[in-house]
Amino acid sequence: MADEKRAFDQIQEYVARNLMIRTRADADTLQARTGDTTQRDAAINSGAQFVSSDYPVANPELGTDYRVTLPGGAIARCNPINASPSCTDQDLEKSPNP
Repeated sequence: MADEKRAFDQIQEYVARNLMIRTRADADTLQARTGDTTQRDAAINSGAQFVSSDYPVANPELGTDYRVTLPGGAIARCNPINASPSCTDQDLEKSPNP
């Protein structure tokens, strides 16, 4: 648990320094088989710009409903660590006008 907290804090520090960060929400099917969302939730809340997973949808063969999505099913969101106060998730999802 201490290692997970240290990794979470380190990601937040790097994001605050404007570094581009990728992290994993799960590994080796462990979380998908057990339904444990601890690592997924930490990854999403860490501020990492990319969160990798093999489970954008649940795999019923694994016996859990484990999946990785952004809150509210959004395709993008303002970074919880360093986004401008004026940033809104809805603005990120708008298609640019041609």
